[in-house]
Amino acid sequence: MAHLTAAQLIKTTDGPRRKRAQFVRIIQAKKYRTKKTKQGVIRASLQSLKGYGSGKPHGVEIRSMTGNYKISKGPVRVWCTCEDFMYREEYALTKLDASRIRWSNGKPATITNPYNTPYVCKHLAKMLSTIINKRM
Repeated sequence: MAHLTAAQLIKTTDGPRRKRAQFVRIIQAKKYRTKKTKQGVIRASLQSLKGYGSGKPHGVEIRSMTGNYKISKGPVRVWCTCEDFMYREEYALTKLDASRIRWSNGKPATITNPYNTPYVCKHLAKMLSTIINKRM
């Protein structure tokens, strides 16, 4: 099974979605290490600026798949509470071990993502870019 890094997830995401990520602000973010597996985890709340989305906050989680505290250094698993992630991306990313079914019904998005193309929503694109740029 494939494992994708933060940089690879950003690379698979289309240009318009990456561009919309610049209109998302990070409300708060917390980085910690799990006690049991020692994985680095970031949980954050993000919100689109007025006119660029619903305006309601969405939660994201990005988890290192290794014991490495630096999330930018290895494969990750990602989640977001937004509808874009739930209805288009979660199933496709699960097939590459870059997510687990948490929010969707676990079925392929045959209408909204018929080829199960792996990419991330603007909230995850913003947080992943921040992780990469700050070498977190």
